[in-house]
Amino acid sequence: MTISIDGKMHRTFLYIKFGQDFPRKYSNRKLYISGVGDVLVYITDVGVPQWTEKMTVKIKIWYYITQIYREEPKKNKLTLVK
Repeated sequence: MTISIDGKMHRTFLYIKFGQDFPRKYSNRKLYISGVGDVLVYITDVGVPQWTEKMTVKIKIWYYITQIYREEPKKNKLTLVK
């Protein structure tokens, strides 16, 4: 049983460059997710790899976020009013 921080299963495409390890089903991996930051994820399923034109492989993964290491600072959209 995996403990998810937000209780949701996420999915994304992961781009693997030459020489990097492929993600494995039922394993942990550190990732950078835009809008969240550096996180530890538990991968529950891995899709079929597809070659891209930049010598990388695109793989769809399904995962749970189990830990956040460093959050991205939230952009403040407030402006000074005189």
